Amino acid sequence: MILKEHRFLLVWFGIYALVLVGGIILVILFLADQRRSILEMAGIRIHNESQQLAAHIGGQLRIIDLGLLAVTEMEGFARSVQQGDTRALSRMIRRKMPLFSSFISFQLVDANGDILFSQGSATDGIRNLGEQWFFKEHRDAFSPFLVFTSPTDSAKPTLHMSRRVEDDRGRFLGAMVIGISTSAIFSHYQALNAIRSNLVVLYDTHLQVLSSWIGPQSGYASMEPLSAKSPFFSSVGREFFLQGGSHLAKSDDLIVATTQLARLPFYVGVAEETSRLLDDWRDIAATAILLLIVAAVGATLALLYAANQFVKRSVMESRLRRVKLRESIYKSIFYENPCMQLLIEPETGRIQDANPRAKEFYGFEVSGEKRAFWKDFDVSSPERQDEFLGRSSMTRRNYHRFRHTVATGDIREVEAYTSVVDLEGPLFIHAILNDITPRVEAELALKEASARAESANTAKSEFLANMSHEIRTPMNGVNGMLQLLQCTELDKEQADYVDTALTASKNLLVIINDILDFSKIEAGKFEIFEAKVDIVALCHSVHEFFDVQLLDKKLDLFVEIDPNVPQYVLADAGRIRQVLFNLLGNAVKFTEEGEVRLAVGMSRVDSAAHRLNLHFTVTDTGIGIPEEKLADLFNPFTQVNATLTKKYQGTGLGLSIVKRLVALMGGDIGISSVLAEGTSVKFRINVGELRREEQQSREQPIPGSRMSGMEPAVRPRPRVLLAEDDAVNQKVTIGILTNCGCDVFCVSTGQEALEALTKEHFDCVFMDIQMPVLDGVETTRLIRGGHAGHAKKDIPIIAMTAYALADDKEKFLAAGMDAYIAKPVLRDEMCAVVSRVLHDMDMPAEPGETAE
Repeated sequence: MILKEHRFLLVWFGIYALVLVGGIILVILFLADQRRSILEMAGIRIHNESQQLAAHIGGQLRIIDLGLLAVTEMEGFARSVQQGDTRALSRMIRRKMPLFSSFISFQLVDANGDILFSQGSATDGIRNLGEQWFFKEHRDAFSPFLVFTSPTDSAKPTLHMSRRVEDDRGRFLGAMVIGISTSAIFSHYQALNAIRSNLVVLYDTHLQVLSSWIGPQSGYASMEPLSAKSPFFSSVGREFFLQGGSHLAKSDDLIVATTQLARLPFYVGVAEETSRLLDDWRDIAATAILLLIVAAVGATLALLYAANQFVKRSVMESRLRRVKLRESIYKSIFYENPCMQLLIEPETGRIQDANPRAKEFYGFEVSGEKRAFWKDFDVSSPERQDEFLGRSSMTRRNYHRFRHTVATGDIREVEAYTSVVDLEGPLFIHAILNDITPRVEAELALKEASARAESANTAKSEFLANMSHEIRTPMNGVNGMLQLLQCTELDKEQADYVDTALTASKNLLVIINDILDFSKIEAGKFEIFEAKVDIVALCHSVHEFFDVQLLDKKLDLFVEIDPNVPQYVLADAGRIRQVLFNLLGNAVKFTEEGEVRLAVGMSRVDSAAHRLNLHFTVTDTGIGIPEEKLADLFNPFTQVNATLTKKYQGTGLGLSIVKRLVALMGGDIGISSVLAEGTSVKFRINVGELRREEQQSREQPIPGSRMSGMEPAVRPRPRVLLAEDDAVNQKVTIGILTNCGCDVFCVSTGQEALEALTKEHFDCVFMDIQMPVLDGVETTRLIRGGHAGHAKKDIPIIAMTAYALADDKEKFLAAGMDAYIAKPVLRDEMCAVVSRVLHDMDMPAEPGETAE
């Protein structure tokens, strides 16, 4: 708030400021008007000079042309040129030489380009006249008179004039060319220009400077010779110098006028520096500003002296008021604040003052002989206490955390915000403290709860994985026996029973796989393994998987692949197939009539990193999904409604797994649907792009279950060693392998497998992973290490296990196994694996047939 006794000072300063600003504005307006007038008059003068000089130079060139014309019209001149009489030509030309006082070269050539007369310096003349453009212009275009510069690519070209020589009938006889000295062109201008600071330039349409004159007082006097690239031509824009006619331009540094010579491709430019023109104006401006400064300084000193006298009288009063106000604010902030606050001496750590909340919390007094110190309640080390005092006294704002002993004897967690305060003399550390013990305890409890939750989630995932493994083992027996039963002679009713049981078994396996995949994804143990994939073949193989269902429901499944999609990419084929199986399976399941369509496209992401996006779209003409249900479809255990659940079986995990698999492959997924019309699911994944030579290469086909080209009877039956501890699985695997045409020897442990390999010959080994004594992985390592004999180190080993995830497969292959098959096994899959690892051996023509 402004005191009344200060108001007249404000009025005084305001009036003074207005007068000072008004004087400055008047001086500025006066100087600006003077500057504008000087520059306008200079522009008019420079423009007139460029016009006069252009007219003068044009007149000189016209006189030279008239002289050339007079030479061609001399009696007998044309005849002498036609006859090549050089003596007569020399005599006639020399007679007219006084007309060409400023020439530097004179050349006459006949119609063939041969020189008939030449005078002047050889370096200034033009060579090979008969091949020059102007010679052809005179000869072919009947041009009588030309003015040009030559050579055009020279930094200092010469001005030339040429005239056609013809006979009375207008036939071309030759041409005369004269080189003109431009140094004399500006001779009359030097006498006229009294300022002697101008720049005068004669140039052509290519901005090539033919001649220039620079006044000795010009800022260009020390400049390099002008050329088309000189800063002079960039001062107001290069286009300005080639406009034609007569023009004037002004820039901050230069005033330039150009005038084109009448009917000639040459220009005269006259320029003068603005700084030279404003020398007198600057002297006037300096004088005016100096007077204004002197007046302002005198008035300001007088005003300041008067104000200073008045201020001194009120300093003590204002200081007293400020001290009282600070004390009031200090009491309000410090004593009445609910937060704990301390004032600490930086040198000793003694508590100078504490508010009631701090006194209650710590239980000490700040008056009397027994004053408290920071070290009395801070349980940290003396070094950290000294660091706290030093740091807090050096910087304005700090944050610290301590453990303090409080009035109850407990040790509490405390946070402190410190700053330095000046209380009219000594400096103190102002500390605002908060008891954060409840918050710290809550954070610790939250961390413990999070760890317990993570541990419980991991335990759940491990339990589900183990349960899945344990379920797969008996399922292998059920599924295997059904497959073996299917290979026997059955009547129609029995065959239908077996097919129904196998279908139920496969459905149960799908549910187990969904649960296992979901548990692994939730535990964060699901990984993507990229390898070379034939994306075209993969999509068509998915089509073949649904052939039976499509035939039963009389549906069409179309696969449309954009031609731009590369055949081979780097991706996880198993996960792509899993996503497509799930989406196409849903489409087929919920479509009663019409069609299902799979479309594949692509878009590039980063060519340098060789990455691209594959876009998949699965559409159907099925029952559709209500719009309000679309947002929940990708949540675990979610289905559209109970009615559908009764008609269409499923766990509700499929789309949730699909969404997480797509995310793991760097993509996203979306769904749209119209009830009773159909559904469209679109997803995108990021894959690696192979080089062209890798795209052109083709993978070797995997051998089938039989090798062609040789009779199976000439090959012995493959001998297979089966290491499996479960009796049911032994029986199933032996039956399937025998049915595939193999002789099987079975052992129950890894140790027995080593002993069998040592004693007998086998073509391959089927190795279970979980076995007593030695498990399958350790047994494989021992075989590869030569413990079963050096000759058996490279025997094909096929992992056969209920562990069915991609990372399990990679682990088994890394241990030295050659192939992998998951339980429950399928007969066709097992036969194909045997054929692949033993591709140099023929399988029997029919399962169960023995070799002779």
